[in-house]
Amino acid sequence: MKRILIVLILMFACASVVHAQEAKSEPASNKTAKEYIADLSSTNESIVVQAAQWLGKEKESDAVAKLKELLTQDNRNKVRLHSAMALGYIGEESSIDALNGRLLNEQDSDVRYTILLAITRVGITKKEHIEVLKKARDNESDPFVKDYLDQMWERFKKSAE
Repeated sequence: MKRILIVLILMFACASVVHAQEAKSEPASNKTAKEYIADLSSTNESIVVQAAQWLGKEKESDAVAKLKELLTQDNRNKVRLHSAMALGYIGEESSIDALNGRLLNEQDSDVRYTILLAITRVGITKKEHIEVLKKARDNESDPFVKDYLDQMWERFKKSAE
């Protein structure tokens, strides 16, 4: 029994070392923020998604205008979802209008849910923004999104009064 335990511990230790070496050897991206912002104009969905993820993670405020454009005008669900996510991570209040506008017109429930998470992350204080939540809540058909909207409404309705 001791031998089996020792062998298992050694295997785990070796696997950990190998995994650490692989992670260390992964090439780091040497792209600049401007290059990632330029990637948002790519026709390749995975490049746009990767750029949006990086820009959100780095809270790159120079990307807000292009991310808002993608959120409101791009026809790919995955791109809109990641644009909303990045806007939430960046956290600029100037993105609330674009997020609210897309929330009311978005067909995909996953994108709507992500928009709500982004709005929560940025925060809302203006009465007209809170009214958008009410309108979205009244029109929502997806039970998960509606539940989250109900929670947001309870949280923010005091500001609307």
